[in-house]
Amino acid sequence: MLSKAFLVIASALALGLGRSAYAADAAAPWQGAGGPVIEAPPADAPGDDGLDHITVFRIDGWRPVGRDAIILWATAFQPYLLKLDRPAIDLPFVEHVGLTQTGSQLYARFDSVIVRGRPYRIASIHAISREAARTLRSAAEVG
Repeated sequence: MLSKAFLVIASALALGLGRSAYAADAAAPWQGAGGPVIEAPPADAPGDDGLDHITVFRIDGWRPVGRDAIILWATAFQPYLLKLDRPAIDLPFVEHVGLTQTGSQLYARFDSVIVRGRPYRIASIHAISREAARTLRSAAEVG
């Protein structure tokens, strides 16, 4: 079991799913980590239960949103808010995260975000607008 988890993490890092905080620039502000802790926003639509799964071929970037959520850019144009089942204390400060996923599908309530070797199950997945992602970025820069 431990070797399977190690293989998943190693594969995720080898495929470039984890991004360096120092690689972030103005063109890709959602990449990396650090900065102030900000609260995760609600989903775009009221009463939105989220998505069951999303298709992810290549991760374009990620950004922590507090200690219990990340924004995942599946493409340069589509961000998703992944809410975790419990807080990850180190999430705002790590340079890399990993994902467990089955093929190209990332499932809520099944797959996990790996933070410093510890899995945090994805409680829900929400499609958010690019404007919402920019607002989160602005809040992080101001805070």
